[in-house]
Amino acid sequence: MRQEQTDTDDAIEARRIDGFRHMTPAQKFALTGALTRNVRQLALAGIRLRHPGIDAREAQLRLAAMTIDKATMVRAFGWDPERGEPNVFLIGQAGVGKTSLGKIVAERLKRHFFDLDEEVERFHHKNLDELRRDFLGVHSYRAAKIDVLLSFSKDARNAVIAVSSDCARERRGWKLMRERGVTIHLYADPIEVNERCPIYVGGRELSAEEKKGMHKRLAREAKSLFNYHRPFYERANHTLDITGLGIEAAAQRLCDLISRVARERREEQDAAQVP
Repeated sequence: MRQEQTDTDDAIEARRIDGFRHMTPAQKFALTGALTRNVRQLALAGIRLRHPGIDAREAQLRLAAMTIDKATMVRAFGWDPERGEPNVFLIGQAGVGKTSLGKIVAERLKRHFFDLDEEVERFHHKNLDELRRDFLGVHSYRAAKIDVLLSFSKDARNAVIAVSSDCARERRGWKLMRERGVTIHLYADPIEVNERCPIYVGGRELSAEEKKGMHKRLAREAKSLFNYHRPFYERANHTLDITGLGIEAAAQRLCDLISRVARERREEQDAAQVP
């Protein structure tokens, strides 16, 4: 019989196996039980990491669902393993506050937060400027970002994910977000967003006075860029207008919207389980 590859010395491995052979049935049973408990604890730790804030009963149900099919879980426990708070994908123009607001609401709602750009940099071990230079065109660059979104969102649950506008333009990105959660378009007046964001010319950030002198031109460009992405933003499940709001007020409105969406999703799931 071919033995599994191991980095343990052959002599040590032989002694280990011989030790197992000389165990009494009770000792083998105790060892198997201890290993099983350790595996369960590791699995529970992973469940709590992916689903922060769940109670002990749901943690145990999710543990059971790892080895029991969905139909049996629903029939035996009245619980659907696919039930849960939907992932929330935040889209919107650069500078509108996807990352800042996403972090705040994720903390308040006990959800995970992911910034797609940060995940892309972590995956490729390069910053975004380097990645743009590496890819031959904008479409291959977008495709690479969506590949990363596909990878880390596969097992994500109860997450808030900030997604850059270029991914929102790709059909594959939209299909992925639709399947794995709900999309919220964070909207603020493009001119307001443009005024609070730093503007760089020739690698130098413009001063407030310089931006004021270029107001008409910058306002025109901000509107043009927003209108370029607008057809894709309008595909979102929900749009939240945060024009004129401070970060706390905007965060509260976003929390309220996400909570309402989650509540409606739970009600739909409960209705679907009624015989």
